Amino acid sequence: MFSSVLKPGVSLMQRLRMPLKFAIVSFAFLLPLGYVLYVAVTQKNDEMAFSSKEHIGVVQIKALLPVLYAQQHARVQRLAALGAPGRAPTTDAAGIDRLFTDAVAQIKAQDDPLDLARALDDTAQAIRNAAQSRATDPMALIEVNDRASASLLALITLAADNSNLTLDPDVDTYYLMNMLTVLLPNTLEHTSKEVALGGYLAATADHTPERLMFLHDAGARAEEYGGQIAGNLEKVRTANP
Repeated sequence: MFSSVLKPGVSLMQRLRMPLKFAIVSFAFLLPLGYVLYVAVTQKNDEMAFSSKEHIGVVQIKALLPVLYAQQHARVQRLAALGAPGRAPTTDAAGIDRLFTDAVAQIKAQDDPLDLARALDDTAQAIRNAAQSRATDPMALIEVNDRASASLLALITLAADNSNLTLDPDVDTYYLMNMLTVLLPNTLEHTSKEVALGGYLAATADHTPERLMFLHDAGARAEEYGGQIAGNLEKVRTANP
């Protein structure tokens, strides 16, 4: 049965001249080889495009993180000044503004800014509002500073998502990126809230149920994110025994 299937082809090859036979055989070998090369090149180009987009996200987040940390530190300093009448905040509002201006310049210098323009404007306004706030109630002061840091956190998350940093197909890299772009900034965010309000309450003894509840919640959230960081590190260790 097998020979009967091949018989028409064998008969055709016997009637062809040798140069044409070589051409047909060569084409038969080159066709699958060409397909394999096409698939390999396409896959490599996709990987390069993926990595290039990730690089954009790394540059953006690296520029934004110092602004977030400065804003979190400013929250602590502003609450400390509120709890000590006559004490001026040691935070440098102009310095935070300069850090953010530099971050915006680095982001816009990228070939693909990942559609962050509107989010950048909203964040800049939130930072200015926090710096200009004259609130005398600690919860109101925390709220206006929270809006600035929350806007920065959202901007970092947007940059991570748009640049594929949080979509890495490798398990270990995915958990590391999730830790660096989501868990660690949020751990520091809630720790900052806890330190800021805790310092104010320690200095003034002006305790209210609302403030104590906020303090407890901030501590619990910081501990929760810290636990997730430990879990991610364990998963990375397991993936790389």
